[in-house]
Amino acid sequence: ELGFIWDPYAVATQIPDQLSPDASSRSNNDSNPVQKQCRGRPRKEIISNHNKASSAAAVLNMDGATSQNDKAQCRDQPRKEVTSNNKSNSKEAATVSNVDGATSQKTKRKKSDENWSAWLELLKDYKEEMNAFPSTSARYRGKNLGHWAEYQRALYRKRQNGNLKAGSGQMSNWRLAKLVELEFDWEPALTRKIEWLDWWELLKKFKEETGHFPSTKTMYHGKKLGRWVNRQCCLYRQRQNGKMETGSVQMSDWRITKMNELGFSWEIN
Repeated sequence: ELGFIWDPYAVATQIPDQLSPDASSRSNNDSNPVQKQCRGRPRKEIISNHNKASSAAAVLNMDGATSQNDKAQCRDQPRKEVTSNNKSNSKEAATVSNVDGATSQKTKRKKSDENWSAWLELLKDYKEEMNAFPSTSARYRGKNLGHWAEYQRALYRKRQNGNLKAGSGQMSNWRLAKLVELEFDWEPALTRKIEWLDWWELLKKFKEETGHFPSTKTMYHGKKLGRWVNRQCCLYRQRQNGKMETGSVQMSDWRITKMNELGFSWEIN
């Protein structure tokens, strides 16, 4: 009664092309080779092929990613090798530089020791000739030997106070041993004081024995006592004339007092 169509596929085949929903569109689609191939094939096959195409694309993407990783690894590999080579070259250069630096230090140390040895020989000659060590202002053979000797004392004091390492080239164990071997006077002020007192004791004995002071040429117990006395008179006169500082060790207040204890006459005989 409703005019129900029991076989719609059969009816569809009888519809003319001009009555179809989109004849022009279909004709255009027929010109597309991909759509033309798909229209005549079952839907499952099309879906299967689509899935295969997606899988292939995924594989291609993975291959592309792998290729990119490989490229990155290939790109990084030479850089690591170059970095490693640079580090190796830097280490070798640093080693060579250290060796050169050590050699340079040894050469400088050797030259310094040779120069120091020349000064030591000069000091030996001075001691043998003068039977004493030079004062600070003493010159010998055109050299400021007194200044050099005083500098050795200053370095020795620094070492004793811990301000100079024992291995320092300025006052090494070898240099110290050489000076000790020479019986170097490390405290000349103290030594001079002791020596002066020895002379003073000799003068005291002479005065007690003879009742007077020695003349310039007097010898006593193998010592040139008269010459020493004459030297004290000259130093005293220099101080009195303002040519010597009051605090000078050569003729200090203490020495003047000691000479006055003996009733010493400051006039040169």
